[in-house]
Amino acid sequence: MISLSQGTFLSTGYTQLGNLPILQIAALTGIWGITFVVCLLPSVIAVLIFARDDQRLRLAATFAGVYVCVLCFGLVRLYGPAQKSDSVLVGLVEVHGGPFLFPSDSPNAMALMERYAAEIKPLASRGAQFVIFPEMSALVPDSIFSRVDELLRRSAQDAHVQVVLGVLHPTDNRAYNEARVYSATGEIETVYRKHHLVPSWESQSTPGTELSTLTQPIGRIGIEICRDMDYPELARGYAKQQVGLVLVPAWDQGIEVDADWHGHLSVMRGVESGFSMVRNAKHGLLTVSDDRGRIIAEASTRRDGAPISMLARVPVKHDSTLYQYWGNWFAWVNILALPFLWLCSRGPKPGHGE
Repeated sequence: MISLSQGTFLSTGYTQLGNLPILQIAALTGIWGITFVVCLLPSVIAVLIFARDDQRLRLAATFAGVYVCVLCFGLVRLYGPAQKSDSVLVGLVEVHGGPFLFPSDSPNAMALMERYAAEIKPLASRGAQFVIFPEMSALVPDSIFSRVDELLRRSAQDAHVQVVLGVLHPTDNRAYNEARVYSATGEIETVYRKHHLVPSWESQSTPGTELSTLTQPIGRIGIEICRDMDYPELARGYAKQQVGLVLVPAWDQGIEVDADWHGHLSVMRGVESGFSMVRNAKHGLLTVSDDRGRIIAEASTRRDGAPISMLARVPVKHDSTLYQYWGNWFAWVNILALPFLWLCSRGPKPGHGE
């Protein structure tokens, strides 16, 4: 119940992110089915140990059948005939270090924006169609906001590339964690505002309420920010709009501590809801994955804060899933089954009631 209301960050199902055949069950049940399969194993062992001799073989065959079905489904989904899809070449850039980790004064914030803008044209010259920057690159107040917008609009237009920039934008009475998308023609294409703010740390910010979708010749593209990807419902919202790629500016809490865990949780959303993902995390990982959970490309930010960039070709294809349509049905089935199982466990014990 906590996961259903507060995100899925601590779910046991994430332990299987590297187990691609098992991961595919998420397309049917969401992460709940993977958690069930993981937690079922110790229960199976306990049942088999205490079962009567005449029951043990039948129970073992039943449980083995469950795991065989899960594995076969995963292998077929992974290695079956692939649907034809378009693709896009995406560039990811991370240039933070020292005072540029999160500049909150205007001179340093503007200097960082200029460093970022300088990275756009080199990536575009190598073929990038999108350039993605991390979450909350800097604090950008209204006093310099028009200058930042003009800089990024001009840079996107000159390089003829689309740019996604994450900033913290305080206004007179509110602050927003934004991902701003600049088109290749120099227009502000859309602004996405983070929905699920980090408690305490982002307590002064105002959550967003809208999804942001870009309609492109290659397909539909969605935008989310970092912690939003802990919540399956937002990804399902994009799936219902047939989104084939989600771009995610993010901020992780260290390469050693957070990157491998939180940096990869977003991969699950793509399997559940049938889209590829590009995630650029400040102080973490730059990750590109497909709708089967395969890591297409990945790079780590530098511990010394030196600039890093990465180019990756990512498919843009929406693959409809059962989870997309039915949502958390498997979790609710398990919850509703608990009273029934409890009543069964309260039945007559052997040797009583005769």
